[in-house]
Amino acid sequence: PQIFTRILHTTVAIGIRPDVRRSRPLLFWTAPNQFTLSITPTDKFGNVIAPARTQAPIIKINGKEIKGVFENLYTGELRLHFTFKCEQEIPHQNPDSFPCDAIISDDINRIEIRKDKRLQIEITVGATTMRVELPVIIGDIQTLRAYPAASAEAIKIPIENRVAFASDKRAVIAGYTL
Repeated sequence: PQIFTRILHTTVAIGIRPDVRRSRPLLFWTAPNQFTLSITPTDKFGNVIAPARTQAPIIKINGKEIKGVFENLYTGELRLHFTFKCEQEIPHQNPDSFPCDAIISDDINRIEIRKDKRLQIEITVGATTMRVELPVIIGDIQTLRAYPAASAEAIKIPIENRVAFASDKRAVIAGYTL
């Protein structure tokens, strides 16, 4: 009898379960008719998912699935860009709804959002679904100035320099000037 051995090599991607608090998906207005969803999927221990193997997350806006333009920064941060049609600019005081009937579409799906209906956005990474935060105030890390989320000033701030706040009060407590 002849003795032989077989050596088997394989690579196994170990998945992580993103934690909602650490991953913190956010919406940023990037132009009067565009917004970007940003997320860095991170588990409760601070581990970031493998950037090179990441697929585009699943996005639902008001319960309907839609695909944005996916951007993997290979740092762990994932961005999805969306363009919409609306005849008016997003009001600074209420950046979580559209001031007119709006249409967001991709190659397959089309979502119509009624005037003044609140945006509800969910992002699914792996088996974890998270609600996207719609910030009220955006701060600039470099200047420590803060602006309404959909204002022209906030839109001009590069996404990497933005800090999101749920209220004016939180921005002021963090040391930002309104």
